[in-house]
Amino acid sequence: MNLTSIFSSKEDAISLNLGSVVGLWDVCRNILILQSTLIIFQKQAQHKDLKNMLHKKIDSILTNNVDKIQKLLIEKGFNIPTEPTWQKKQNDKTPFIISDSILNDEDIAMSLRELTRMTLTIETEALRNAVDTEARRLLRNIFEEDNDFYDEVIKLQIDNNWTDFPPYLLPH
Repeated sequence: MNLTSIFSSKEDAISLNLGSVVGLWDVCRNILILQSTLIIFQKQAQHKDLKNMLHKKIDSILTNNVDKIQKLLIEKGFNIPTEPTWQKKQNDKTPFIISDSILNDEDIAMSLRELTRMTLTIETEALRNAVDTEARRLLRNIFEEDNDFYDEVIKLQIDNNWTDFPPYLLPH
């Protein structure tokens, strides 16, 4: 079933509401699109903890969440968001180096934090619009994982003095 059939269907068999389907779709598409950037960051990262953090995020969290979302949507009779080469990209072990003057660990951490902030915004909107228990549970788990990842990135930035946060505003 595709999204347009929801509007014209008179069936009671639709078991996810529109907000849940669109939210799951948006979160999955974001993961699939973000994956290429994270793979580039992982290949470029020199800092051991940053590299490990990215490896864990790509190999377990992203794969598991894409699989879970796609499985739920298929189970409910919907088309799934897909990117045909995402697993091939993940398995690519080709060396990749960009000059540190263009992209270094500090830049990666800053970009990773901002990408994760945007991801959390997408996930919050998806969670806000979902009403189906199964979809909400899945979206909440994904949000919690990404929120924990966001905390890890901030801690890594602070530990390495890679802070680019806006200055604190204090009264004079």
